[in-house]
Amino acid sequence: MIAALLNALHNKDDSVREKVSEALGKNCEKTAKIEVITALHKALGDENSRVRQSASTALKRIGENGATNEVITVLLEALYDKHWEVRCSASDALGEMGDIAAINKVTAVLLKALTDEHWKVRCSVGKALGKIGERAATSEVIAALLKALRDEHWEVRWSASDALEEMGEKATTNEVIDALLNPLDDDGMSDRQQTPRVLGKMGRKAVTNVVIASLLNALNKEDFRIREKASEALGEIGGKAAIHEVIDALQKALGDEHWEVRWNACTALKKILMKAPTNEVIAALLNALSHGDSSI
Repeated sequence: MIAALLNALHNKDDSVREKVSEALGKNCEKTAKIEVITALHKALGDENSRVRQSASTALKRIGENGATNEVITVLLEALYDKHWEVRCSASDALGEMGDIAAINKVTAVLLKALTDEHWKVRCSVGKALGKIGERAATSEVIAALLKALRDEHWEVRWSASDALEEMGEKATTNEVIDALLNPLDDDGMSDRQQTPRVLGKMGRKAVTNVVIASLLNALNKEDFRIREKASEALGEIGGKAAIHEVIDALQKALGDEHWEVRWNACTALKKILMKAPTNEVIAALLNALSHGDSSI
């Protein structure tokens, strides 16, 4: 059966080659053989994009069943393919493979691919590094992800910030937090939504004090967009932010000259109250009721 499928990969009909690649990926236990992997590798260079995609998906499934050196080698080579769809699929597959023995080699190649000319590949690589997580958290990778936070495409910036969050304590540094808070010149709604969520996740983990200290400092920054993000992020942290310094800082932020900061500060206090209904938080919200801004 396998021999017949391998032979069919040379069929002139695009749809046949596509279905054959798909079939080879479905029965991973029987197809995780060097001849199959080699054939699928060749199929990654097929003239038809659907066949290339199907071959990449098949390799991904085989890899998930057991990340063999053969599969890893093929996928690493595919990251240099002339077709961006193949490079994208290869990085997707590497991110899904779980416990990869050759983690250093994989990370090194993904690091290079993070500067790929196509933004979709850069986005896929960021996601892959995030899925690998703390095992990929070298200083070189973190530096590259920080650079990716300045990418012109918001999707790449999102994947980079998600990857940093997934890397845990190694990536939760003042430098990373400052980079997440620092707005782009064309700072849009996408970044304003993403940054507080990522910082909130970081703050709910073991390194809460580092994040909170940076966010409190950010509430005093001159750029109101930084203050806006910082106040929202403190709310995303929730109960762990129910300390005197945070409550006091958010109360002061209720008097900020920009309504966005005032709104986020009030919302943050409400979120903290839901997780940690302390007298201090309740008092802060009661005080907000007498605020001159009716929206608060």
